[in-house]
Amino acid sequence: TEWLDAMIDRVLSWRAATRDRDSPHWTTGPLLPLLEETTVRFRRMVPPDEGQVTLDVAGTGAVRHDPGALSQALLNLLINAWKYSAPPRRIAVAARDDGEWAVIQIEDNGVGIPAREVKRIFEPFYRVLGSGSAGAGLGLAIVHRAVAAHGGTITVDSREGAGSRFTIRLPRAAAAEA
Repeated sequence: TEWLDAMIDRVLSWRAATRDRDSPHWTTGPLLPLLEETTVRFRRMVPPDEGQVTLDVAGTGAVRHDPGALSQALLNLLINAWKYSAPPRRIAVAARDDGEWAVIQIEDNGVGIPAREVKRIFEPFYRVLGSGSAGAGLGLAIVHRAVAAHGGTITVDSREGAGSRFTIRLPRAAAAEA
């Protein structure tokens, strides 16, 4: 039933992300509290003896963001990283400033994504062939839509058998207001 609950949650999240949201909850501030809270929440979701999740924040300036939407996007990336890695799982969350951008990276030691599939992974309902995992193909589409709603971008560097690194770039508040 946990799988079904997660699937329903993703479908509802996708539905909310694809229509105009009634009232986004925008705030402006550093991302550290959100990253800490999301990482702690994720660590509670997974068995601690099956892997390691680290957080390294070198600092991010103020970012205008919807904490709920951004946290859900990060959780989707963390869940995928966990799901597609075998013990001992190693997931690293890092954040830093890069000029006018706040950069968040989530890197894993998982199975990686075939090069021919990378360009399609953010499409709704698209599933990587032979991934061997159940799902609706909505998680990365939700992430992509949430990041775009923040005026940001998401990219992935992946190697089969070596893992993936997802990079989110969000405009810092000063850059977004200019």
